[in-house]
Amino acid sequence: MVFNYHIHTHDYYHLQFIPVVALSLGSLGDFMMNPLNRINSRRYGQIVISAILIMAVFLSIRKVRSKLSYQIFEHEITIAQEIGEVVGHSTKTIYLALSYGKPLEYYGELSGRYWPHIYDLNAYKLMGKQEMGVEERLKSLRLNYIPEYFIVTDLQEFESQKDLREFLSRSFPIFAKSDYYLIFDLRRRL
Repeated sequence: MVFNYHIHTHDYYHLQFIPVVALSLGSLGDFMMNPLNRINSRRYGQIVISAILIMAVFLSIRKVRSKLSYQIFEHEITIAQEIGEVVGHSTKTIYLALSYGKPLEYYGELSGRYWPHIYDLNAYKLMGKQEMGVEERLKSLRLNYIPEYFIVTDLQEFESQKDLREFLSRSFPIFAKSDYYLIFDLRRRL
């Protein structure tokens, strides 16, 4: 309720407002029903309003169900498992992946450090943090943590981070590649 940024970026952060809205609509419903009950003793008004509310509930269920049915995760799970096997379930990775790499870590049975997306980098700027270049960020990660692989599953984000793409391509060999991921071998430099 305090950090409204998340309400716009996460589907579930607005759920705490449902009880507030429900309590607020109760008195509004009573206000609307009293005149209808006085006009028509057979309660046609209640039937109409109830039908409208039931229809609204069914339409929202349909919308949520259709949104969830488009998100087929079996494919992503298979890719994460494949990546885990390719890198030997390494605990020394850096990854550029959706959902901060949590599904990749879980299903790929690997661990590592998350490489920030552009929106993370923009948020760092807004917070007044010092901007780091790709080489500097990678070097700072390598001081305390010695990564073996750089895994990219968010290929669209990788394309938009031109400096990262160019640096990795000219500095490290590709260890494994498919239509869904790229893995750079950070143990060897070109």
